[in-house]
Amino acid sequence: MARLRDVLTISAFVGLATVGSFWVLGEARRERDRPARCADGLVAGPTRCCGAGQTEQEGGCRGVATRCSSAQALSTGACVPRRERVAVGPATFHLAATDWEPGVESAAKSAQVPPLWVDAFEVTQERWAECVKGGQCPALGGGEPGQPVRGVPFDAASRFCELEDGRLPTEMEWRYVAAGPPVRRFAWGTTGLVCRRAAFGLERGPCARGATQPELGGSRPDGATPEEVHDLTGNLAEWVVLDDGSGATLGGSFRARLAGELKTTSRVVVPKTLDDVGFRCFYPRSTGAWQSPQP
Repeated sequence: MARLRDVLTISAFVGLATVGSFWVLGEARRERDRPARCADGLVAGPTRCCGAGQTEQEGGCRGVATRCSSAQALSTGACVPRRERVAVGPATFHLAATDWEPGVESAAKSAQVPPLWVDAFEVTQERWAECVKGGQCPALGGGEPGQPVRGVPFDAASRFCELEDGRLPTEMEWRYVAAGPPVRRFAWGTTGLVCRRAAFGLERGPCARGATQPELGGSRPDGATPEEVHDLTGNLAEWVVLDDGSGATLGGSFRARLAGELKTTSRVVVPKTLDDVGFRCFYPRSTGAWQSPQP
């Protein structure tokens, strides 16, 4: 009788272990198929993160948002990144690749970074629409208020920043904000390129498939710099000014699939198209605090 009880106990244990193994494998497979990419307050669609209460339809977030990520605010039922600026500099910035990889700058550079305010988020559709309404900017294709504006040529982006008493950053200023004095590999640090930290690999994997447009600004708060500058890695590549005054882009976009496209030390990429290129403005920093307007 005792032997039968032992056999039954062992059988039950083996059965539970088998079920547990299948559960673990199933969870691993589901995690592989649907990698975590949306912050708390957002819900995952097939390719996008939308506000709680919304659903993704035909690549857009539809419905009324009731909750957003910690980096966003509700604006007429939509999730829009908060209008914030971050103080950086003054500093002497030394840039050099920490290891050899394809697409990494090999020559060390140094630059003086003046005291600046930096847009915490890429310029949004909402901000651009206000400029259009004021008769200062050309109308572009539609987009959600909280998405970064895209398809803006270099000269038009530069003009927008000038209208807001700012300018586009130089290459080294942008790299300083993205990499910091430690020369971080990514905006947040040296490791951890995962879907929850950066909007990348949304068109052909690894984070999603079929994306045709960027995420809402502030959808990846875990990927911000220590100073709380968001979306420098992925979402939209960003315009910078090179030493000769021409424009180029850095940072990679939602289409990027390889780490080399997203690193802060990656080579300058001149875009062939503008549908995954955006920008943010840098501003001279004077004494006193900058007051954020209401979105």
